[in-house]
Amino acid sequence: MNILQIKGLGPAVANILYFLHHTLFPPFNTAIVRGFKEIGLGKEKIKLGSWPDYLDMRTALIEMNKEHIARLSDDLGAIGGFMYEMGCRRFVVS
Repeated sequence: MNILQIKGLGPAVANILYFLHHTLFPPFNTAIVRGFKEIGLGKEKIKLGSWPDYLDMRTALIEMNKEHIARLSDDLGAIGGFMYEMGCRRFVVS
């Protein structure tokens, strides 16, 4: 999906995109990446500053959001918040 091979885009750009269109782009930070890894949705080595890794995570989160839309929201901040809580170890999945 990273057709243009854009480099140097990281959490700040992802969060600006989330602010501009919260139904297309989830927020992105260290705790969200950690939570994403905790539940095993995607590949193990997601780098915080990697745009292709963000796009992979975004795709997986959108799919998960679609599956659980009754419990979550169209706003990807809800699933981002859940990943954040998982990453901070406030929720533990066993």
